[in-house]
Amino acid sequence: MTSTKAAKPPPEPFILRGHEAGVQALAFLCENHGTTSERGSDDFSLLASGDADGHVKLWDMGACRPCMSWIPARAAAQVTSASPSPATMKGVLSLHAFNQGRSLLTQVRGGTVSLWDLGKCGGTPQSLRSWATGSFHFCKVSVGEVGGADPTQLLLAPTVESEQFQLWDMREGSRPVISFTPPGPQNRGLCMCLKLLLSGTRGAEDSNAGVGHALAVFEDGSLHGWDLRMLATNDRDSFKYGTGDVAAFSVKLAQKETPLCLDVAPSRRRGILGAAGADLVTFALDLALHHCQVKQCIALKHPGVGDVKIREDEGLWAVGGWDHRVRIFRWQDGAPLAVLRGHGATVNALTFSPGLKTLVSGGKDARIALWENVFPPLPPPRDTSRKKDVS
Repeated sequence: MTSTKAAKPPPEPFILRGHEAGVQALAFLCENHGTTSERGSDDFSLLASGDADGHVKLWDMGACRPCMSWIPARAAAQVTSASPSPATMKGVLSLHAFNQGRSLLTQVRGGTVSLWDLGKCGGTPQSLRSWATGSFHFCKVSVGEVGGADPTQLLLAPTVESEQFQLWDMREGSRPVISFTPPGPQNRGLCMCLKLLLSGTRGAEDSNAGVGHALAVFEDGSLHGWDLRMLATNDRDSFKYGTGDVAAFSVKLAQKETPLCLDVAPSRRRGILGAAGADLVTFALDLALHHCQVKQCIALKHPGVGDVKIREDEGLWAVGGWDHRVRIFRWQDGAPLAVLRGHGATVNALTFSPGLKTLVSGGKDARIALWENVFPPLPPPRDTSRKKDVS
């Protein structure tokens, strides 16, 4: 008689409850802001979350409770003397950690992007600077740093023009450095996804000189890439004011449904695109040759993807679905590994902890689910740089 060993069921998540509206953005902060971890499950101390009503909360992961909460749209309006945004414009779209976790960048639906000094956990965040992008749709900004001890902080953001996006030097302040417009006929629809790929970042494998690349995916499913070396000055890590009208490469990724979310691996050689339909598209990038190619199309059982996230070790990637589930896939071949059930509504946001041991998901049900040790991180790659001693 042949016996079959049952697959180990996925673990139950640890649920954080504190939001009253759907969670739309998540980000870990690596800096220890005076917190102490009691759970000892990973190497993080603070988790930032943002919801559809405009609230941002910082969670002390040692105590598993919020230690700071504010509404960026309201606070930014007080700083800039602008009229408060309507309720529908306050929703938080994205969150990004800066300055080793000491600062947090927030993007709200009303088009305002703000940088906050967090200070000590339990205090009041201080607004450092705000940018009015003019965009009122759901495209999320992308950010990054390039340079040495005093890095250039860059912000890639949509604009009031549906097919245009802009690059901001966050040190300069009041106006964008470059405005990008895709070439060809002006019928691509809204700019749906943005990704800033910078040279010298952790995990990047290529050694191309220059700053990096800007990627944009439009409503018609086309991806366009711009080489920022063509737009940068030669004497310092800054840019010429002007326009980027000529894309380095273009490719059609999504054929039927509207693209909704994009992620690119730290090596900048592979990426994944999620859409309103049931198809996930993975693609290969060769930025040195300005080449992008569709590699695989994976059909989901249920349509609709709220977010996609590639783990930093590129061992796996996660998909948050409209069907209330989080799905885990092996990156190498796209094989499904697990289906995680912990939400009662659409999963809108995903992030991995700095130690890669914990996956965090946020949903329209206002829950934040912590999935610990679902799949262990891959071992570090072997050092093949040393030559064998043949003497």
